Amino acid sequence: MHNPQISIIVPVYNTEAHLSAALHSIIAQSYRNWELITINDGSTDGSLNILKQYSAREERLHIIDQDNEGVSSARNAGINAATGDYIIMHDSDDIMMPDYLESMIEAQLANPHAQLIACAYRELKSPLDVGVYRAAVLDNRADEGLISDGFFISTYSTESSCVKLYHRSIIEEQQLRFRTDMIYAEDFEFTRAYIKHCQAAYYIQRPLMSYIIHSNSAMAKINKGEAALHQYIAAVTCFAALCQSFPDSISTSNKQAYCAAMFIHGCKALQTLQRINKENSLGLKLTQTLQLRASLAGILVKAGLIRGSKVFLRCLKRGLVF
Repeated sequence: MHNPQISIIVPVYNTEAHLSAALHSIIAQSYRNWELITINDGSTDGSLNILKQYSAREERLHIIDQDNEGVSSARNAGINAATGDYIIMHDSDDIMMPDYLESMIEAQLANPHAQLIACAYRELKSPLDVGVYRAAVLDNRADEGLISDGFFISTYSTESSCVKLYHRSIIEEQQLRFRTDMIYAEDFEFTRAYIKHCQAAYYIQRPLMSYIIHSNSAMAKINKGEAALHQYIAAVTCFAALCQSFPDSISTSNKQAYCAAMFIHGCKALQTLQRINKENSLGLKLTQTLQLRASLAGILVKAGLIRGSKVFLRCLKRGLVF
């Protein structure tokens, strides 16, 4: 398979100010065997018209038009429609470097045993910004190369489902989809679930994508109502469940780093829950709070970092955790 096809999945919701630049960066790729599946998720601005204009000129661009169901539902619709050998997730306001697809495919073909290809990226405040370099860390390493023997991804900068080349066969065989009940770290959970079925990965140290941070980005649009409370609860309990599903091959040090990353995200979710609760006077039930804290304690117990949840709960009461 010397010329495999890549399915690029792009959810779109009210990003007309940035969409053309994102689409142009895809169409201008040096690697040509791709299909672009865009999912208009009920946009109320001119995003759908932009998609139609580009699809009229580019036959590889396909449009799925659906009611507003959220980014996870949109990505799942893209996965269902994909026909390529590999899948790449991309946001509708981010920019691919011209050789992004080519570099990912070359790394895959040169390392056929790798079941995941990941690369670094840059965070930009505007398209003209120099940006901040973000490295993916595979198996506690940031250097380029093949990683095997129970690898995993640990740092927060790799939680995104973007900047990764997935095998569509693994996604379909394992029936992996994005959870639609999570508004926080849903792509983090998807990537972790995918990694469980991998034996090796290859990391490209060079940044091949630019992530544009602006006031209308996904994290800036998170709702602060009761629905968000339940979605953050789902995120914390999901982190705890993932930490209970380690394969035996993962070393103790890697397991502890894995759990530490999960724990940090869990604490952030719980902090956000408490802030939302205070701002909206919704009153998070005591039983829910205790359930979340028990889930976080379970993560640390699984990692062997504490002997039991009582120690963790004492730390919570004394304000030593957050």
